[in-house]
Amino acid sequence: MVPAWPHPALFIRGGEPPYLDNQYRDALLRQFPASSAYVISGAGHWVHAEKHDAVLRSVRRFFAL
Repeated sequence: MVPAWPHPALFIRGGEPPYLDNQYRDALLRQFPASSAYVISGAGHWVHAEKHDAVLRSVRRFFAL
């Protein structure tokens, strides 16, 4: 098993893709315990293109830590 990453990590995903669900959420949080995760509603797989303002806000919040 790979040790958990102890440093901050950022995860951003769109809320609409049907193939992304919460089944891996607990495993992800165990592997990246210091992570920040944002789900951008109304966006699909191309969240960065569909909701670029929301993505930029998420990135700015992450780097303001």
